[in-house]
Amino acid sequence: MKNRKSLGADDDQNNINISPMIDMVFILLIFFIVTTVFVEESGFRVEKPEATDIRDERDEDKESVTILVDKNNQIYYKEAGATEAISIESVRPRVGQVLQKDRDAPVLVEAEDAANAGLVVRIMDEARLGGAGIISLSGSN
Repeated sequence: MKNRKSLGADDDQNNINISPMIDMVFILLIFFIVTTVFVEESGFRVEKPEATDIRDERDEDKESVTILVDKNNQIYYKEAGATEAISIESVRPRVGQVLQKDRDAPVLVEAEDAANAGLVVRIMDEARLGGAGIISLSGSN
């Protein structure tokens, strides 16, 4: 039993004091909170349209410009139920004719999923040059 140590006053020396470490953690936490810059990122406002089921009778009487682009990149002009194949050069005059009669006539470009996006953008540009203020884009299968 000589090898046994007696428990006594020496036990207090083996404990680790963590108070300075806790103080240091709090000081670092305060430092990071104070030096953090809170940046408010600027964005842009989006006005979402409201869905309505009520159609205005005036909208049904309006003449509209509808241009179709199929998967073979053929361009069609739709007017009063009839569809006519046209070239990209005739988009601007057609839009201009309709907009001379009714300045607020809607312009709609319908493109199938497989249509060339560059061609659709060129058609929209030609419609804008023809005087269209707002051009709607619609996709179909």
